Amino acid sequence: LSPKQALLMASQAFLGAARFVVEGGDLSSLMIEIATPGGTTEAGYRVMDQTNVAEHIEKTIQASVEKAK
Repeated sequence: LSPKQALLMASQAFLGAARFVVEGGDLSSLMIEIATPGGTTEAGYRVMDQTNVAEHIEKTIQASVEKAK
């Protein structure tokens, strides 16, 4: 993908997930529902798990909250 295509694809994914949560959906169930076994989303989740993405995001948010105080 070109950088422009990748940005558009990621933006649409985040927008859809955000809309789902704002409308009362459970994010963990969304992740399970959209990940086809053996598919691209599942492959992405696997990489995110292996590289501790959630931990990095948590630390980033914590640092932002501390800075905002």
